[in-house]
Amino acid sequence: MQPPTSGSDLRHDAEWLRSGEHINAAICLALLMTIGAVAVFGDQPLHRMPTIWAAAAVILVSGAEWWSSRMRQRLLAGGILMPVAGLSAALLAMATRTPEAFVWVLAGMVIVFMRLPLRAAQVLSVSAVLLCATLGWLHWRLDVIGLARILLSGLLFVQLLSVFFGTNRRISRELEESSQLLSSTLQSMAQGLAVVGPDGRIKLFNDKMATMLELPKDLLAREPRLLDIARLQTERGDFGEDFSNVRGDARDYVAGKGDIQGPSVPSTYTRRTPDGRYLEMTTLPMPSGDVVRTYSDVTAHEQMNAQLQELLREYGDLRRRETQRSREKLIDALCTLSQFRDHETGQHIVRTQLYVRTLAEALAGTGRHGDELSPGHIDLIVKAAPMHDLGKIGIPDHTLLKPGGHTPQETALMRTHAAIGESTLLIVAKGQSAQQSVLMTAARIAGGHHENWDGSGYPRGLKGQDIPLEARLMSLADVYDALTTARMYKRPWTHEEASAEIHRLEGIKFDPEVVAAFDLRADAFREIACSLRDPDEGSGPAA
Repeated sequence: MQPPTSGSDLRHDAEWLRSGEHINAAICLALLMTIGAVAVFGDQPLHRMPTIWAAAAVILVSGAEWWSSRMRQRLLAGGILMPVAGLSAALLAMATRTPEAFVWVLAGMVIVFMRLPLRAAQVLSVSAVLLCATLGWLHWRLDVIGLARILLSGLLFVQLLSVFFGTNRRISRELEESSQLLSSTLQSMAQGLAVVGPDGRIKLFNDKMATMLELPKDLLAREPRLLDIARLQTERGDFGEDFSNVRGDARDYVAGKGDIQGPSVPSTYTRRTPDGRYLEMTTLPMPSGDVVRTYSDVTAHEQMNAQLQELLREYGDLRRRETQRSREKLIDALCTLSQFRDHETGQHIVRTQLYVRTLAEALAGTGRHGDELSPGHIDLIVKAAPMHDLGKIGIPDHTLLKPGGHTPQETALMRTHAAIGESTLLIVAKGQSAQQSVLMTAARIAGGHHENWDGSGYPRGLKGQDIPLEARLMSLADVYDALTTARMYKRPWTHEEASAEIHRLEGIKFDPEVVAAFDLRADAFREIACSLRDPDEGSGPAA
């Protein structure tokens, strides 16, 4: 077992030092027991025995090594002094005390192979065996069998130790190389990585993970529990107030302080860091029971996604604006077409819009129609009013523009314009909301502004509340304008005459509630009729 190199990690270094301390303690204990046995049963005083002094020297060196490893985390003289001293003491014991001390030489070889490089340990051990054989022949006069026993057992033991420690060191070197390769690979990863053991402790991590999570490396090197790391991050505010920086259903998991044993561990979740970055955490359980966690900085992806979402919103807004402009152009075209096919003037369109708005606002003031006459819906009604007679595009010119009265057949043909206008507008407005579409509102007006309150109107003979409110408003506004403006077949009526006619038709043609709204704003009707008189009427009769 080689001393750890400067590149070894702290855990390997600490384990090796602990093993050295255990070995030294065992040697010292054995030597102390030997010294005690010699003191009790020996035939010579201890102070006259060089082997005892050698044993004391070994104990002293071992104690110095222990103190050195404790104080400086490094063995004295690189770990060489202790095995050399032990082997020398064993040789001295064999030379001065007994040839059976050769057993101590064999024990010293184990320490030599553990502490010294393989080649140096082999040379020193073989030399020790040869020296023991020489001492046995010259000093102890051993026979050939005794010498052979020393040589064969010693060399065999050297060979066994060489094979064992050689294999061990080769495997250790390969493991060290693999560990270095793994460490280099982990450190070169663009992602942060941590391996959490079944006990919830962080077994392995790379620098990227420590940097991303802003955690000290020495803290992670102590193998803290993931629970403790999550608590630290929570106390620092990494997850935001009420875990608002964590997305979606992963908040419950993070709020549980990262209990990786729970049944509902999300495989991936994203959180925003206090400095505005985005980290994506991915959890992968392993068959061994470990859990691999990866940490990726997805800020660029999130920023690109936000930009894409903004572009999509802008594109949607643009499409909506383009659609709105297209609808407005279509409505303008339909209004122009309606005006072109009618004998009415542009002032008729403006006046009826103002009449409808005046009635709607007066009726809304009563508070009995709620959303039906909200400010937004009133605007829809006013925009839709010019298309109330759009159906006249389907009436032949000789009937539509005929001066004077119509025959019963022509009257029936003229009445179809309400249904034609409604059908046309419904086709154009297909797929649009009935409550929010100008065209749908116009369709209800076109199809219902000739219906009568008592059910005598056309095209369906609707009665009372069955007639759309927009159509009931348009009905009164259209009749008032027709009465107070000149026609080829009549003079313009005064405001009083038109008002009297409207009251006469109350409950017959007109909704009494709408007539009441008219009465509330009669002065406004008079002012509109006077200020927007058709040019060919001149001064005309006073409204």
